[in-house]
Amino acid sequence: SCRVAQKGVEEAFVLWFAHRARERGAPTLRAALVATDRNKPLRDTFDRLPFTVVAEDGKRKTLEMSLAEAVVVPDLVRIEEGLELREATQRA
Repeated sequence: SCRVAQKGVEEAFVLWFAHRARERGAPTLRAALVATDRNKPLRDTFDRLPFTVVAEDGKRKTLEMSLAEAVVVPDLVRIEEGLELREATQRA
């Protein structure tokens, strides 16, 4: 939402997600990002976080964040967990 853009909410959510992935034993967090005119704010968010580009094909980038070290989630927002996260992709 444009109401929360540039206020750190995006970073807080990605860091919370990284923290959860680390708690579950994931060594890295990956993100696939396709550059468009409309998602520049999201691309800027990933640029501010400790992601590195591990693959690039035209406008598509695969980013990776190491979870070897503890992930500090800013105390900017409160995320309540009521439902378990499902696999981001499920292949039959």
